[in-house]
Amino acid sequence: ADDCKAAFRSGKYRGTLSNFYARCRSEHGSQPLRSRCTLCCTGENARWAVVSPSPPPPPRPQPPPPPFTFCSQHAVKASADSNFGGKWDVRMATGAPTLPGGCRAGKPGSWAPRHKDLSAHKLRVTFAAPARATRITIYEHANPPSAAGFVRSVTLVAPSGATHVVWSGVDMTGCGGALTVPLDGSFVASAAIIATRTSQHAWEYVDAVRLDGWAAGGQCFGSRRH
Repeated sequence: ADDCKAAFRSGKYRGTLSNFYARCRSEHGSQPLRSRCTLCCTGENARWAVVSPSPPPPPRPQPPPPPFTFCSQHAVKASADSNFGGKWDVRMATGAPTLPGGCRAGKPGSWAPRHKDLSAHKLRVTFAAPARATRITIYEHANPPSAAGFVRSVTLVAPSGATHVVWSGVDMTGCGGALTVPLDGSFVASAAIIATRTSQHAWEYVDAVRLDGWAAGGQCFGSRRH
């Protein structure tokens, strides 16, 4: 529900999530918040949630027949609709993460948009070897740190230009963390489009993007910056 997401984001921004969780526990009526808001079952309310039996996990993606090779590769090219430039240039979103070890707000080495605001942005990254994608990982930082968790959707792009939205929702990633999206290996991806928007006036930082999957022709290129 829209009011659920809005209340949660407001609490996260203001540091008053305890009020949000208290409302989840105490609200009455025909449609209390907890009956229509899965976010009520997170954080300090997790221990009160009614846990339903988990369905069996999906079958592990099977590797395609040779000559496919499993490959973990970072983006080699990147472009964005807004770019701070310099030490926060869009090319900083390529290659392996340069800011490991926790939140690095204000530190160079990631892509950032030009302005510190609430604007929506799109970052496009390209990988050297098209692959049947089994996972995509986005490494996040933000300035200020509380603005992390800014990814709104992830779209894979095939070599033909066809697109497939593989994730959208509420990003709970903290500053210095990574949003990981597991995939079933059915879509051959050569690029990804990451839609971002912070919930406060801030700069989102994308340090790196990694694609795991089965690359054709036995090709698996190392990560590098262009």
